[in-house]
Amino acid sequence: MAGIKDLVKDSSIYGLGSALQKFIGVLLIPIYTRVLTPADYGILSSLTTLGFFLSVIFDLGFTGAAGRYFFFAENDREKGKVLFTSLAVKVFTSILVLVIFLPLARRISIIMFKSDIYADVVFVSLLLLPVTNVSSLQDSIFRLFRQPLKYTIVTVLRSLLYPSLGIFFVVVLRKGVLGVQLASLIGTTFMMIFSFFFFIRKKYTWSFDKIWAKRMFIFGFPLIWYGIAQWFFSVSDRFFLLHYSDLKSIGYYSIGFTFSQPIDMLNTAIEMGAGVLILKTYHSEADPEKPRTKSQSVSYWNMYLLISVPIAAFISIFGKEILSVVTTKAYIPGALAIPFLAFSSIVMMNNSLTGFGMNIKEKTRPMSYMMIFCAVLNVAMNFYFIPKFGFVGAAFTTLFCTVVFWFLAHKGSQRYFYIKRKIVPALLYQGCAFSIALVVPVIQIYYNIHINIFILVALFLFTLTIPFLVGLFSFHQAGEIMMEAKSIINKRIGNFKSSSHKTD
Repeated sequence: MAGIKDLVKDSSIYGLGSALQKFIGVLLIPIYTRVLTPADYGILSSLTTLGFFLSVIFDLGFTGAAGRYFFFAENDREKGKVLFTSLAVKVFTSILVLVIFLPLARRISIIMFKSDIYADVVFVSLLLLPVTNVSSLQDSIFRLFRQPLKYTIVTVLRSLLYPSLGIFFVVVLRKGVLGVQLASLIGTTFMMIFSFFFFIRKKYTWSFDKIWAKRMFIFGFPLIWYGIAQWFFSVSDRFFLLHYSDLKSIGYYSIGFTFSQPIDMLNTAIEMGAGVLILKTYHSEADPEKPRTKSQSVSYWNMYLLISVPIAAFISIFGKEILSVVTTKAYIPGALAIPFLAFSSIVMMNNSLTGFGMNIKEKTRPMSYMMIFCAVLNVAMNFYFIPKFGFVGAAFTTLFCTVVFWFLAHKGSQRYFYIKRKIVPALLYQGCAFSIALVVPVIQIYYNIHINIFILVALFLFTLTIPFLVGLFSFHQAGEIMMEAKSIINKRIGNFKSSSHKTD
């Protein structure tokens, strides 16, 4: 159970803020789905995809590089230089985004949507990119300094502000997709400024360092190609859907993605805690074999699988029922995408927890090659599966190529930093759970066969027994993990209540 206590301490707080944000986002779905059509969701998803592509290019890999070289810096002053140098580069590239792309907003609307009526939406979406670019660095600074409570304060405020603005622009003013983007722009800008004065500004050493800039660029440059490949790998399918199908299909895909968010929420909490803790242990451990680091990573992965797979199975098995309650009937086909996207998120997190050997050894180039290969594979598969199976085909290719990437990254990581794990039982666990999670919505939606709620409950309960049947855990090990997690979370909640009463 090496390192579980520290991971749960940090991740429980990161997770609290992230959970609140996702929960409020889910609460907005019944409102948005009654105001926005599946086609509107398709427009938003397409613009988000474009934004991700541009952000990858103009980030220059400096967010990842700052997180890596932060631990190389020997003192707080040097750490501050690393962070400020990254900020300066981001501000410069953000100005480039505005100068180059804002005048092209109308043209982009015509190219993407065959009409210029969305030019204003594109314009606001482009304005959002620089703000998001800087905010991503700020969020990582909370993590690097292990300030989960401060991060949660920011997240809670963000969670209250975003839906308030969303309801105002979308429901009250009836601005549609433009209102969603305006709410995001205003909310993100305000929170960026608040975070800066609340905590971030104190962590910068206000001096641009050319040496750090060069090191970060060398480290981050392959990550640009990694990020571009990741775009083709993970989100370019929206453009295939836009070309071969319609905006409604993108809306189904997007709603399936939205309801797989509990896994992404968990991923955010675990990754923000685990990444820093593993790097910190690795750099502080004198033994060249790094036994504590290896044991720590195995414990983290086991705990993650014990929690994430049941969540993915639950939202997949009960996907149709959840969509029937939360959205309108028009969105129910999106339940077919949930199993693929939820388990795809699990596999991608597997990569973070088992495939970090290349990153920890500063071998970013092989990782980029792997992502490029998987991106090409994904694009090639999309040419066949999306015209034939629509948004379900897009979801399938995402999962399949994510598994391929994890396999390659895990093999590459083991080459540079070998860690012994129970790989076969872990794969059997995930594979069996996914099979059950997929069969249910296929029978319900594709074949239009009703499944009794008691059968659904029984199937879900069976997935909980799989890790013990395949030998991944013993009941004693699982009990230890859950009891330790429970005790730490209860202690955190108690401390939070105590501090609240003192404040009152």
